[in-house]
Amino acid sequence: MAKTQNYEAFYENEIVQLDSKEVYYFESVDNKVYACCEKKVFEIKQKLYELEEIYKQTDFVRISKSMIVNISKVSKIVPMFNGRLEGVLCNGEKVIITRQYVANLKKKLGLLDSKVILCNHKGVNKSFDVDFVTIDILIL
Repeated sequence: MAKTQNYEAFYENEIVQLDSKEVYYFESVDNKVYACCEKKVFEIKQKLYELEEIYKQTDFVRISKSMIVNISKVSKIVPMFNGRLEGVLCNGEKVIITRQYVANLKKKLGLLDSKVILCNHKGVNKSFDVDFVTIDILIL
């Protein structure tokens, strides 16, 4: 799922080229869309629905009305109250996966049956219900 695209992005009154593989998430705030990277935030001209269509076959997934996250940048997913999930990104930032979009995330992760198989270093497999366990995501 490694489709990348360069964007014309705006950062501190400069126009720069931004590679999508650097993006942790896209967020819409006050009718503007921002590409949030590890340490910098860039404004881009595309709309969220356009980005969602461009990246539907990649590691990007819609997690709320205002956000699309790069799941390759998610290190952990933690269940919260009311069916929401919290994603912890590799840079320590936290994002909320709203109930409406939990199924999208599960589908992208291949967890449609609401179960996840975890394998420890000794090769022992255990099955856990996704709604009640923290998922540590191993990215190879």
